[in-house]
Amino acid sequence: MRGPTLILACLAACLVAGGACTGGDAAADDDSGVDVDVDAEAIEDEVVEDQATDPWPEVPSASRPRVLADGLSRPCGLAAAGDGVYVAEEGEARVLLVPLAGGTFEEAAASLDGPTMLAAAGGDVFVTQRAAGTVVRVRAGAATTLASGERNPGRIRTDGSFVYWVAEGTAELAGAVRRVSVDGGVPSDVVAPIRSPRGLALAGERCYFTDGEPIGVGWVPVDGGDPVRVSDVDGTPFDILVDAAAGEVFWTSPGRRGGGWIHRTDLDLGGDARVGFSPPGPSFLAADDSRVFWSTSQTISWAPRAGGGYQDLVIETSACDLALVDRTLVWTESATGRVLATDVP
Repeated sequence: MRGPTLILACLAACLVAGGACTGGDAAADDDSGVDVDVDAEAIEDEVVEDQATDPWPEVPSASRPRVLADGLSRPCGLAAAGDGVYVAEEGEARVLLVPLAGGTFEEAAASLDGPTMLAAAGGDVFVTQRAAGTVVRVRAGAATTLASGERNPGRIRTDGSFVYWVAEGTAELAGAVRRVSVDGGVPSDVVAPIRSPRGLALAGERCYFTDGEPIGVGWVPVDGGDPVRVSDVDGTPFDILVDAAAGEVFWTSPGRRGGGWIHRTDLDLGGDARVGFSPPGPSFLAADDSRVFWSTSQTISWAPRAGGGYQDLVIETSACDLALVDRTLVWTESATGRVLATDVP
């Protein structure tokens, strides 16, 4: 990646941590202490242009991803589906079912309204539509609205009985973690108000989330209650992943500049151990029995779950979402319209 683009991509990753990844202006401090205006939209445009035109450099074949689908319009959210993945294609207002082996993909739902993030269980697919402010269930190809009037719904999860999502909120209105029955009903708050929640994970009777203000991570009973919060963390937490069987919680903190951290703690959020540092800052997470994987604005990397030095698995890529299905790591590139995958040993 060219030097100027590397700097721009790092700035873009920092802006994601502040919720400005879709454009707008933000301010960053240079070393002199003087505020410098940063045009987030201009940065994102140049990173997108570079990603769409620069080829991958020569890297070992094991590190070169395979293309599961291309020619899509702003693919983003992912959800595992047996030997395939569901993909939210925002630009074409549909959800696709893409086989991990590659080949022809299927259209699981059409005529949606800007699908963003996905969850799946029992043959149903659940979709947040950020711009429309809705949460939708897709069952046998038919879409049913489960919630409307939501404030920027983002990450979504399901336990098979209820569907949960983060309402990220706006500059004027705080966000929340919300839920509704998979069969419909009246949505309710799991925890509210919270400012700029991003990450969401379920583990048994607990719902874990990341919080932008106060900055931290927390958990709350799935049917609501008083949250347990930890605010003594680096940066602004973004994505969160829970391995209940191993008793571990991981989250990313993209950082403001120069990179960020991947953290690990127990299910009660009783401690904080750094798994590793990532320049540029980490965003989305996945994990297997021994490793934790994360995406940045330029790479997909991994480190041992117990901590240690990181390794780049794939370079010259920028994931909009990340999922590990068996031994296959899958991600979307919104800028290039591709769904990519690589096998992890």
